[in-house]
Amino acid sequence: MIIATIRIVADSENIDKIIEILASVKGQVAGKTGCISCLILQEVNNENRISYEELWENQEQFNKHIRSNLYQKILVAIDMSSQPPIVKFSTISSVTGMELLRECLPVRQESTLEV
Repeated sequence: MIIATIRIVADSENIDKIIEILASVKGQVAGKTGCISCLILQEVNNENRISYEELWENQEQFNKHIRSNLYQKILVAIDMSSQPPIVKFSTISSVTGMELLRECLPVRQESTLEV
């Protein structure tokens, strides 16, 4: 899996435009083959800080997305950042869930941990 994370700091005059661009991309990316999820987040105490995150099944699908015209819109939003943006691409080799909690936490009589 690939996690693409972009953090942008928007000027008050650009914030609505950046969110509009990212929302437009999100609407189209969410339906693409290989896209697991796509999120736009704003910090509660500082709405000028925007995070955009995509989760992709594999590198090949993600690379195809980066080369697309749609990704050009993301680059426009990045260019609108008032501070240097943070751009990270992380490769995930394994994913676990509740089973890790069960393994690491002591057994409790009235456990609410269900699979």
